[in-house]
Amino acid sequence: MRTEFQYVIDAFKDIGRIVSDRNVATSLPIDVLSVNYLVEVGFPAKPMFGFDFGPCRELQEARTIPGSAGVLQKVAWAGDARCIAENYGLMFVLDVHRSGQVFWIDLQGTYAPMFVNSSVHAMGVSLAHYCRVASLRHQLDTADYAGRLRDMIAESDARAISDPSGWWLTVIEEMGYGLL
Repeated sequence: MRTEFQYVIDAFKDIGRIVSDRNVATSLPIDVLSVNYLVEVGFPAKPMFGFDFGPCRELQEARTIPGSAGVLQKVAWAGDARCIAENYGLMFVLDVHRSGQVFWIDLQGTYAPMFVNSSVHAMGVSLAHYCRVASLRHQLDTADYAGRLRDMIAESDARAISDPSGWWLTVIEEMGYGLL
């Protein structure tokens, strides 16, 4: 576990812990590895994909985020979900009703939620994979670049790329077009 956590820390360079109180993390229906990840590691201190992980410290409920009324009317479970990161009306959330899976949601409710990862820990590892591959973007052609990330994520969280409407498949597709 420590080696994997170190992989993530090295990839992000600058870490911002999400939860400072272990009791907050253990009160959620998530696996022990994700609890440890939230308390001991965290997410990038700087925005990634435009998402800022800073405002959502202590995993506040999505319903407390300004502008969340649109999604709450269309996605009943979203109000109880815990915010991991926010980006101008978009959020990564921890779904407490689905054993801690992570979803991308549009606060206006225009777009359907997209599955991101099976757990918070898996999301951290997937983001670290992206950081590693992104450092090679000028050394690889776009197909190799996107394919390498797909393979790395498949190895660590296969469901993240098997869901046809998943967020990571969108990222990988954009990488293949040279947009990321």
